[in-house]
Amino acid sequence: MITITELKENGALRYQAEVRSSKHSLQSAIFTSRDDAEKWASWLKLRIGTDEVIKGIKSS
Repeated sequence: MITITELKENGALRYQAEVRSSKHSLQSAIFTSRDDAEKWASWLKLRIGTDEVIKGIKSS
């Protein structure tokens, strides 16, 4: 699951991207643009999925 949250602090706007997976720990990062946060989160979600497929193939 991907969550993007706006963070406003001292007049600065940042975006926190979180990626949750049932088989991995929560991964989180802060970005200055929403677009960058969304791109990172999408990439990480795909990476986690790819890793799970590879682990499944190796354990077969």
